[in-house]
Amino acid sequence: MSRKLKVTLETVNENIQTLLAKVDGIETRFDRMARDVAKIPDIERRLSTIEADVASLKSRVDNLFGLYEKLDKRIERLEHEYLAITVALKRLEQHYERHEADRLAERVQILEQKVAALEKGNVN
Repeated sequence: MSRKLKVTLETVNENIQTLLAKVDGIETRFDRMARDVAKIPDIERRLSTIEADVASLKSRVDNLFGLYEKLDKRIERLEHEYLAITVALKRLEQHYERHEADRLAERVQILEQKVAALEKGNVN
């Protein structure tokens, strides 16, 4: 069995007060939304500025990356040249050591000849 609601001025007043409170809540939310919507042009302006700054930074980063790539290639070339120079220097050192050893051997041979001549009594 369904129960009938009793409509009185008190219940009507309570319902109206509840509806008014809900309307106040909605108005408060609309006021907040209106303030937020009013901020949109400022936000868009700031976003445009930020986008321009980001585009500028992106361009600068791209330039830096290009410079980095060039430097990396130059460093790689320098490393190859360094290796070639060190190999050539080692060859020169070995050649110089052989040449110096030959020169010393010649000097020793000349000294041995002079010592032998001295021992025989024939000095130049």
